[in-house]
Amino acid sequence: MIDLLFPSAVLREPHPEFLNDAKTVLKKHLAHTKPNIWNDCQSDSMFDEKLEGLLSVIAQTSFEMLIDQGYDMNNMMTRVSEFWGQEFLRNGQHVEHVHGHGAQITGFYFITVPKNGSMPIVFDPRPAKKQISLHQSKLEEVTYASEQVILEINPGDLMLFNSWLPHGFTRHETDESFQFLHFNVVVEHDTEHVTPIVEVI
Repeated sequence: MIDLLFPSAVLREPHPEFLNDAKTVLKKHLAHTKPNIWNDCQSDSMFDEKLEGLLSVIAQTSFEMLIDQGYDMNNMMTRVSEFWGQEFLRNGQHVEHVHGHGAQITGFYFITVPKNGSMPIVFDPRPAKKQISLHQSKLEEVTYASEQVILEINPGDLMLFNSWLPHGFTRHETDESFQFLHFNVVVEHDTEHVTPIVEVI
């Protein structure tokens, strides 16, 4: 018997109903943004009433994901704490990184996904394995030996994963821009729905 211990979860599900509003809001926020050293245009904070539906889905799905992972979410709530948009121009990319500052769930909402463009990539989070890892026999397959996995995406896809999972994006190799929203979710005490403590005298 083989037990699969300490797995890393990536949730992907389609939500095309938010695409039009996401495109409109991102365009407004990127109107005066210049590319950085990674050829990536990054917006300021993008909390907008047009995206309230998407923000609600992100928070609720994150909550359910943490419950499914075995976390005690009684008297807790999830809140999207950071929310911004990005556009990769040719050769744009993200190097491997994680998110801190209290973030529990991190993710993306994909808007434009050009053919032969940038793709999200997640990396094995176990430093001890990286130190002694052997060569993989089949790089094109996802196996126990995999050190990184490139994930297929479509416009309107929502992707969520634990914020400690290292992630990045492959180099963008086309002239058509790659656009997505990026966000972090925190877990907080739900003070409005806490079960009151009743003292028995």
